[in-house]
Amino acid sequence: LDSLIDRGVLFRRAYTAPVCSPTRAMILSGRFPRQTGIGTAINVLEGTMTLDPDRTSIADLAGLSRANYARIALGKWHLGVVSETGTLTHPQEVGFDVHLGPPGNLMGHAFDGLEQTYFDYEKVVDGVIERSAVYATTDIVDDAIALISERTEPWLLYVAFNAPHG
Repeated sequence: LDSLIDRGVLFRRAYTAPVCSPTRAMILSGRFPRQTGIGTAINVLEGTMTLDPDRTSIADLAGLSRANYARIALGKWHLGVVSETGTLTHPQEVGFDVHLGPPGNLMGHAFDGLEQTYFDYEKVVDGVIERSAVYATTDIVDDAIALISERTEPWLLYVAFNAPHG
């Protein structure tokens, strides 16, 4: 931990929002909720709030680097609306090469109309929604280990767990 601290970055002013979607939008955009237009949790099945893919994101900045970063987003996205066809490519529109994970919360009904739990939920894989029966946190960590082990450095890995909601 000391080594990580020595090589890390110290933020003397950092802010978060009191709910999930605005916080993730802030992390990815570097902007306040009033600037992203996301001031509350997004309903991925309906609604209009979406993180604007035309605004610069941390993934976009990594893509501008001469170092050719692999840009990976894992876990809960919850920053855009799921399309009628069941696809979700919003993470790629925001600048990520890959996204694996739930499109939204794991509570209540999913896009397919089925009830979701942390052990049975919708997961986006290559822009298509599938069902997963692996505990959500375990699934996200396993995906992270697999994806970073098959890539050479440098890479940007953004991970958002659903579990803090539980």
